[in-house]
Amino acid sequence: MITQSIMDFIIKLLTKDNITFALAVFGSVGTAYTLFSQRRKFSVSVHYYNYENKALIMYVSFTNNSHLPISISNVSIVIDNVCYPCVYVPTKILDYTHQKGKEVVGHKEIMSYSIPSIFALSCGVFWISVL
Repeated sequence: MITQSIMDFIIKLLTKDNITFALAVFGSVGTAYTLFSQRRKFSVSVHYYNYENKALIMYVSFTNNSHLPISISNVSIVIDNVCYPCVYVPTKILDYTHQKGKEVVGHKEIMSYSIPSIFALSCGVFWISVL
């Protein structure tokens, strides 16, 4: 008798509406966990800097340490509570020329990232100049 009443209770509980509700709650909990556990993390490294003639030149890399994409739209330097906007100087990374015999059939130059940039799972390298 007890097992029959438990079975009746389970059968009444497993309706289409209750299953849909349970799946919705499960999905919401998973989304909330993903939102709060996977934060955007990145690191900034200054590889080189030179200050001459009232101009600061820096070689900076930004590394995305998370699984989420990061968009960098602006870089500024704050010195003594004064914000100085940066000038982005793209540099040539690769120069490729395709030839057939002596005839040049293709030429491509690959430059460093420009800003704004989106980094999925990569590292961006910039030459930054503050004049």
